[in-house]
Amino acid sequence: MPSKTVPVVWVTGASRGIGAAIARAFAAIGAHVVLSGRTVTDLDRNTRKIRLLGQKASFLKCDVTSEASVARAYKSIVKQYHVVDVLVNNAGVTCFKSFEKTAVRDFDTVLATNLRGTFLCTKSVLQAMVKRRAGVIINIVSVAATTTFENSSAYAAAKAGMLAMSRGLRSEVRKKGVR
Repeated sequence: MPSKTVPVVWVTGASRGIGAAIARAFAAIGAHVVLSGRTVTDLDRNTRKIRLLGQKASFLKCDVTSEASVARAYKSIVKQYHVVDVLVNNAGVTCFKSFEKTAVRDFDTVLATNLRGTFLCTKSVLQAMVKRRAGVIINIVSVAATTTFENSSAYAAAKAGMLAMSRGLRSEVRKKGVR
């Protein structure tokens, strides 16, 4: 278990790409990083790489689209480490299709992962952060929230929603000690 001086950082979507890089960066500055995602083999590999450098990391499987999965993940982190000091909402998916060819199922998947997942993970940590008057929530949004890209309408909608939600959240909780 990390000491009180070691921040606990939960990074969603840490199986690969930006999430894995964010986890490595937080571990490099001394945080205990909890990597989460859907692909256990990738999470395990990334966690082992961090540990081989003498840094602190663990992982757990979490599907951010599932309220139950997010609740289990948060409960597991708190049971083991007592707190989440920093949440990095990085989990995301897209489909590169024109609006006309984007199926409802594709649209629902993109919004469920990018927007609903951010909502669920944030909800899971927020009450404890507000109670402690401390905590940081980082939402990885994307330039797609404000820039037009062809064949990315669903992704842009999810990321624009995520940006608007982030701005509203920031306004609500900054006076409560949460950044």
